[in-house]
Amino acid sequence: MPALNNQFQQEINKLYNSEGLVELFTLDATMIQGLAQVYRFTNNLGPTGGGTTFGGVTYQAIPIQAEGFDSTSNGTLPRPVLTISNVSKTMLAAVLGFGDLVGAHLYRTVTYTHFLDGASKANPNAKHGPEKWYIDQMIHRDATSIQWALSTDLDKMGFKFGRQVLKDKSVKHLYAPGVARSRVPGS
Repeated sequence: MPALNNQFQQEINKLYNSEGLVELFTLDATMIQGLAQVYRFTNNLGPTGGGTTFGGVTYQAIPIQAEGFDSTSNGTLPRPVLTISNVSKTMLAAVLGFGDLVGAHLYRTVTYTHFLDGASKANPNAKHGPEKWYIDQMIHRDATSIQWALSTDLDKMGFKFGRQVLKDKSVKHLYAPGVARSRVPGS
């Protein structure tokens, strides 16, 4: 994980659990054949009640609930869930026409309101992320919301943690520096 910007880290320490936290999402569906679109959205209303601008990029204000992005030290990967409002039907056509957007990349960037463009301390480098996620599957869709399960690069690559044994029958003897000579079992 890249090191956090020092100014941003200071703000995290000062404003932990404050109301000034802003999550910015970029849904990149350019790899889905026939769609080739990038959507940008946030739960934060801008100063005029519309979108929010950060680093020169405008994010559409849509009600969003994002959960499960927290990392743990117990060895399990986070399995976040993203729920986006379907009231404005912004994502509905893409979901219906392009396989629930499964495989699209979702980037999550976190900053504070006073770092957004137009604020007194505007700073496009004061952020955490972007974190890269993939839309793994659509969990739920109804008239009011669309909900997706997200996964990481490691999930997509098929990594499995734990002990793995490689057995190559062509290897008759196993030599390792600092270890006594031994034979591979079964040879």
